[in-house]
Amino acid sequence: MKLMDLQFKIIYKQGIHNTVVDALSRCHSSDHLLNISFSNPTWLQQLKLGYLDDAVATQILSNPPKDYSIKDGIIKYKDKIWLGNNKLA
Repeated sequence: MKLMDLQFKIIYKQGIHNTVVDALSRCHSSDHLLNISFSNPTWLQQLKLGYLDDAVATQILSNPPKDYSIKDGIIKYKDKIWLGNNKLA
């Protein structure tokens, strides 16, 4: 419907001449991993530092109660990040 008012012509280009589509349509081997990137936000580091000043957080870190979990030093309550009494967050 969006293209109805436009005048255009569809022309077939072989893959050899249409390099962008040709590159996208080729199967690439996944044997080689070229890059790994991840983000590590600074607020998460500050949150971990804030846990050190929080008595409740240190207790949870040593023995997490039901519904709490710890992943990479971050306390989660029912799969949501728990801030506690963090002064830095």
